[in-house]
Amino acid sequence: MRERRADGRYAEQQKGYRLAHRLRQFGLTPAEHAALVEAQGGTCAMCHQACTTGRQLAVDHDHRTGRVRGLLCNPCNRALGTYERVREAAEAYLAER
Repeated sequence: MRERRADGRYAEQQKGYRLAHRLRQFGLTPAEHAALVEAQGGTCAMCHQACTTGRQLAVDHDHRTGRVRGLLCNPCNRALGTYERVREAAEAYLAER
């Protein structure tokens, strides 16, 4: 097992497995995912920067409809999720002020 991990093939294999699982989750084909990556220039759809964490871009989707919106870096994906959870309360608060 150590030999596989030492040469990097194991990590690449695991990365491929995680991507395949994520694509199945959202009903994307590898070609559709590749088209999204190419259309976005390999960067985040929100901040337009390369992912600084070294992770793969996250598949952003509407939680109500399941529709894929784009690919986001981890910080933007987390920020957008937080925003979606507090949006109504924040908008009501700001409207009162």
